[in-house]
Amino acid sequence: MPPLDHADEVARAFALGAVEAAGAEPARGEQGLVWELRTARGRFAVKELLVSRDEAHAEADARVQERMLEEGIPLPRPVRSLDGQVLAEVGGHALRVYEWVDLDEPDRGLDPEDVGRLLAQIHAVEIPAAGAVDDWYAAPVGPQAWNELVSEARATGAPFADRLGVLRAELVATETLMVAPRRLQVCHRDLFADNVRRTPDGSMCVIDWENSGAADPSHELAVALLEFACTDSTRAAALYSAYLVTGGTGRVRRRADFTMAIAQLGHILARSARLWLDATEHASRDRYERAVAEFLDEPLTRDTIDSVLDAIG
Repeated sequence: MPPLDHADEVARAFALGAVEAAGAEPARGEQGLVWELRTARGRFAVKELLVSRDEAHAEADARVQERMLEEGIPLPRPVRSLDGQVLAEVGGHALRVYEWVDLDEPDRGLDPEDVGRLLAQIHAVEIPAAGAVDDWYAAPVGPQAWNELVSEARATGAPFADRLGVLRAELVATETLMVAPRRLQVCHRDLFADNVRRTPDGSMCVIDWENSGAADPSHELAVALLEFACTDSTRAAALYSAYLVTGGTGRVRRRADFTMAIAQLGHILARSARLWLDATEHASRDRYERAVAEFLDEPLTRDTIDSVLDAIG
């Protein structure tokens, strides 16, 4: 159900003013469809949630975003409903709303110094973390799960079966490097190029804070080094230096500091492979095959980790 079918109801629920226009096609992310809504008050992003979310969790991440805005971090401002809630149900679907920000396409080639400075500014906002770190960011997939995925991929003739089988030993080896996160605070936890964007005026913007939560800033810094520099030693050194000069609190000094990257990328790969195996439609399988290939084309290995450590050493 696209929110534009109920644009007036959405506008009333969030006090957005009279509707002037609604976008015809949404942008699709892993957790929601985002529609543009133009009203007398301005432009808004209406997010139809594809992943179940309760008000308590939405309230928690909205407060993180509001605090970040107070500290000058560039991000779309959450819009609350008339009754002060983050979520509202319209037409049987859970929605949330943000002020609209025009964004450039994802670009892993962003200026590494800009990325480093921005991440340092985010980590300087030290919000205490409540609860333990989610396994998605701190636990291994595990040898048994990798073995099962490889076996099922080969049995079903998955196009990525052979490549996954070759990489299986390295996946297990990198997971032995992981340690429990030590210094926890609320972090974004999804700082990939999809969520760190340029705007048309050249400024930076960080979107999709809905997975923010407990993490070690050093581990999140390692993720950013891989995403925006990888094996390019010049970019890695520039990003890390800018982060330190700006006062970033994280430090990447050893293989174990890549714990979050190993966990997160491993779970993304395993999930994508599992979804391919379970999918019944060709369109879905094509999508998940691309997601698997994205990792296999640029796998996270011990050599990759060592090259980044050498670059920033």
